[in-house]
Amino acid sequence: MSDRNKIVSDLRAAAELAARYNKRIAYEALAWGQHVYTWEYSWELVKEVDHPNLGICFDTFHIFSRQCDINPITEVPAEKIFFVQLADAPILKMDHLSYSRHHRNYPLQGAFPIILFMEKLIEAGYTGPLSLEIFNDEFRAAPTKRIAQDGFRSLLYLQAELYHGSILPPLPEVERIEYVEFAVDEARIAQLEAFFLDMGLQKVGKHRSKNVTVYRQGKKTHHPRCMSFVCIHTLSRRCVVYRKCGARIICLCIFVTTRHLSLRDSNTSKRHPGDYR
Repeated sequence: MSDRNKIVSDLRAAAELAARYNKRIAYEALAWGQHVYTWEYSWELVKEVDHPNLGICFDTFHIFSRQCDINPITEVPAEKIFFVQLADAPILKMDHLSYSRHHRNYPLQGAFPIILFMEKLIEAGYTGPLSLEIFNDEFRAAPTKRIAQDGFRSLLYLQAELYHGSILPPLPEVERIEYVEFAVDEARIAQLEAFFLDMGLQKVGKHRSKNVTVYRQGKKTHHPRCMSFVCIHTLSRRCVVYRKCGARIICLCIFVTTRHLSLRDSNTSKRHPGDYR
C-alpha cells in the first residue's frame, strides 16, 4: 500500500474501531515492510492521523537493523509512545526477515546501542512497559525457565548500566574446578584414557548401568564428588553433534564458597554416590 492518503485513512478507521472497545493501537514499522519500514515514517503517519487511540511502537531491532536515527525520539511525546520492544543482535548483512527471526538477543548481548536508545527514551519521558521480543533458535530449543531467568538478568544489567550502579548480585567466589565431564566415541576412549593416566589421574569407578568411567586425582574414596574428578562417557543421541569431532567437554562443574549465590536447580547436583562402584 504505497498511497499515503490510503494508509492514513485506514489507520484512522482502525483507531476509531479501537476507541469503540476502549483499546489502543501501537503502530510499528517492520524492517522488511514494503512501504513503512522506519520508525520516522510510522511516526509521521501517526501524527497525521492524530487520534488518541493510535500511537507508536518502538522496536529496537527494526530501528537499528535499518540504521535509523534515534536522536529525534526525544521529540516524540511520551503519551504517544504506546509500547516499546527491546531486542539486541549482532551486526549482520542479510535479509531483514531472516535476521529478525533467527538472530535476536537479549539487551546488551549484541551490538546495537541499546543504552543510547534507552537514554533517548527516558529523555522523551516514557514510563511505560518494556517488552523483550526475542526470536532466536537457541532460545526456542532451551528450557523456558532458564531463558526467562536470562531475560530477567538482562533487564537488571540494563538498569545497572543506565543508572551507573551495579544492582546484580555479586559473582560467587570460585574455589576450584570440581569435575569435568567428557563425551567421546568408542574408538577414542582408550586414547583419552591414556592421556588422563599420563596426567596422574587414577581410574576409580564405573557407573553401574551406563558407560561412564570416573578418574580422580588422589586416593580412591566412596564418594565420587569429594575430590576433583573427571568423567568419560560414550556419545548418546543427545551428543550426536559431537560424533565426528572426537572428545568434547560437555559439563564443567565448579566449587563455590558462596553457595547461596549458585544455581539451586543445577543439573550437575543430581549425581549420586551409589551410582558408581
